[in-house]
Amino acid sequence: MNREKQIDECFCRECGNVKKKSDCFCPHCDSLSTVAKKKDKGFAIFLAIFAGNCGGHHFYLGQSARAILSILTLFLSIILSAIYALPLYIIPIVINTLEIIYLIAIRHSTFHEKYNR
Repeated sequence: MNREKQIDECFCRECGNVKKKSDCFCPHCDSLSTVAKKKDKGFAIFLAIFAGNCGGHHFYLGQSARAILSILTLFLSIILSAIYALPLYIIPIVINTLEIIYLIAIRHSTFHEKYNR
């Protein structure tokens, strides 16, 4: 489905179809332009898995307030678990698990529009 490109268009390196130069993603194959790559979805998922309860992925994605809230939630749940002998430390684990599922499920184009603008 290749056609002649206009001045504001270029060819996708992955599929060869014409796309706008301003688009970071090809609308045909959803591949990311190498020049536009800023924050990586895979690395955000990696941080969410291994440093998620401490807000590591939020710091990486530029959400400092949310990262600090994650840290406070973790410490508060640990302290309250020790005081009341309840398993409240599970709350940040459940929240982080939902965030991991969200990061895995979100499309690359949506991730880019949300975190790389």
